[in-house]
Amino acid sequence: MNRKIRRRNFLLGSAGALLGSGLIVGCAAPERESRVKSFALSPEQSLPGEDLWFATLDAHDPFAANGVVVRTVDGRAKKVEGNPQFPINLGKSSARAQAGVQSVYHPDRIATPLLRTGEPGSGEFRPISWDRALAFITDRMGGGAGATFLTGRLDPVKQRLLDSFRLWSKADHVSLGPADQANLRFALRQVYGVNSLPHFDIARARSIISFGSDFLGTELSPVAYSGAYADFRGRGNGGRGLLTQIEPHMSLTGANADRWLPVHPGYEGHVALAIANELVSAGLVDAAAAERLLSASGGISALDAFAPDSVAALSGIPADTIRELAHEFVAAQPGLALVGGSALGHVYGDQIAAAVMLLNRLVGNDSLPGGVNANPESNWEHMRAAGPAISARAASALADSWSGGTAPDLVFVYEIDPVHDLPAAGFEQALEAAGAVVGMGAFMNETLARADLVLPGAHPFEEWGAYLPEPLRGELVLGLQQPVVTPLTQARSFGDLLIAVSSELFGENSVLYDSQQSATKNMVLAALGLTPGDATAEAGWIDILRRGGVWGPDLGQAQAFAATPAWDAGRLRVPIFSGDAASYPFNLIPFQTVGIGTDPQTGAQPWLQATPDPLTTMTWKTWVEMNPEQARAMGIQRGDVLRIQTIAGSADVPVYPAPTIGPGLIAVPEGQGRNFSGRWNEGRGSNVRALLPDLTSAAGGMAFASARARISRLDRTTLMPTFELIEDPRNDAESPPVKIVNG
Repeated sequence: MNRKIRRRNFLLGSAGALLGSGLIVGCAAPERESRVKSFALSPEQSLPGEDLWFATLDAHDPFAANGVVVRTVDGRAKKVEGNPQFPINLGKSSARAQAGVQSVYHPDRIATPLLRTGEPGSGEFRPISWDRALAFITDRMGGGAGATFLTGRLDPVKQRLLDSFRLWSKADHVSLGPADQANLRFALRQVYGVNSLPHFDIARARSIISFGSDFLGTELSPVAYSGAYADFRGRGNGGRGLLTQIEPHMSLTGANADRWLPVHPGYEGHVALAIANELVSAGLVDAAAAERLLSASGGISALDAFAPDSVAALSGIPADTIRELAHEFVAAQPGLALVGGSALGHVYGDQIAAAVMLLNRLVGNDSLPGGVNANPESNWEHMRAAGPAISARAASALADSWSGGTAPDLVFVYEIDPVHDLPAAGFEQALEAAGAVVGMGAFMNETLARADLVLPGAHPFEEWGAYLPEPLRGELVLGLQQPVVTPLTQARSFGDLLIAVSSELFGENSVLYDSQQSATKNMVLAALGLTPGDATAEAGWIDILRRGGVWGPDLGQAQAFAATPAWDAGRLRVPIFSGDAASYPFNLIPFQTVGIGTDPQTGAQPWLQATPDPLTTMTWKTWVEMNPEQARAMGIQRGDVLRIQTIAGSADVPVYPAPTIGPGLIAVPEGQGRNFSGRWNEGRGSNVRALLPDLTSAAGGMAFASARARISRLDRTTLMPTFELIEDPRNDAESPPVKIVNG
């Protein structure tokens, strides 16, 4: 019998023969019985049945910098756990991190390069080879053609490789960031004089006043903040911390607060300055220090316009409550004033954020345990935090410019979806004006569906990278991302693609590294002053791989806050909304859920679609929350389908009456309403951002909470997928009771 037997297969067959030697006779066993275990791709790092753990970063959002360890068996990822050594999350993990295992093996991942055969947005593609895909790109980038890379925030490794590529190609790079961070970063620059996010020391604070910041749910780094919150609540020095949440729609953080105060949308900044007014007028803070801190506003007299009595009528929060907050806050120092959520989503969202940050400075909690502390910055060449992304306003201007005739010959879109996330900006039309569009990602989305060529991008569990997390916890952290599995698709890393295209167009001398892997290793070692190839460097590299990164109090360059804020309190105005109140009597508040968030990759995963919203237990669809008493007065019951109309568009959404929101307000979760992102996400729910007009703040942040709406009940209802137990069948609008036998 002439059958080739490889060493690995021979050993596997031998093991089987030992177990069944009394049954198998002859020159060779039948193939179906000798194949003890078959692999699509044989694992290289382990023997069959052996489990290995790899330290890497959260696949959902490496910039949140949750260090994780991934258990693999036979080369396949099986389980994700938090990395107990990693200083950001200290061994904890989120639902999105746990779902990384599901996303890496998702059946609807982009598996091969795809060439569009139908109209843009039709979803009609055919597979092609990587050679043809690379030829498509090089043909359109040669001869001095203009190109623009449109990406999300890149880690330092990918950014370095892209910067190198741009030196040779003269391509442009545009980075798009989260919708609300432009306003927050404006406030930090104006009040503290820093560009990076500071460390809000929740763990050692004695009190927190949060203006819409859902730091336990979806804000910035919720895993790290949740761990700090446990210390805040259980700390022995000074007793249990006091949390007050001020917001128009209850968040997960609001549900955990000692006191939840509903505020009229857009007046959060007025409440913050009313608290400041009481702090100064009641002599609770040093008058000379307050005068200095408010020098850009003309002194403490600028707070006269924000007396608690006048602000109470605007905000809906009683004046006595505002005064009580001021006295409690100054008595329970160190304390924190935080801002986030819908408070940032207004035309004056940048000024609201600055007003809240000013509270921290007035009570003197700068650079103190339990206060606001400047995080160190990296002083490593080429290994720095991602630069500021362009704002929503700049993104709209860019799309308008492209539609007006300045679109480049080639647009390369990487791992973002501006067509879905910024519908009012007009990127759908802008991309049609480009000569060609190439997209790259792990999953299809609304933007990639309009590309001429779509490339399969590597999953975070399949590629190398290094990230500087933001926000930090007072010390510099460099998190390492390493592949834990061998790709089952033809996916490639973004950096490897740039290297291949650069080599083809400009020759081998145009590339700094031969792969994204070598770029990661060499950049990390160089940042630490180690020489690749040196025995000490190799030992250090192994230790970094084992730990999942490098960190320490002696790394980085310390920052200092500005002596006085540059912000003028007089710039805060009453909120502006789209649509007149008579025609559109409801304020629309979009919000994120802890499950799918706003990422098409998370929305594609059934684990996260089935993750219940903590307050309503809703899953799998879009819903609209409204006040139960107002719903009852309008004859609206749970499950009724409402038509929501704004000046920008309309959507039909089932209603969930809930005490999480006051009269005159409706709240709709983001993340759904996609046509291209996998079988568990396509055609599910509505995109609430399609209801938002193109409004921004002066800082350029999206005014996503500034839309007015009207609602009308349609003549149909739908079942609501919830996990809640309905205690009284009389309250079940979906299944009216047939007979009540008791009570």
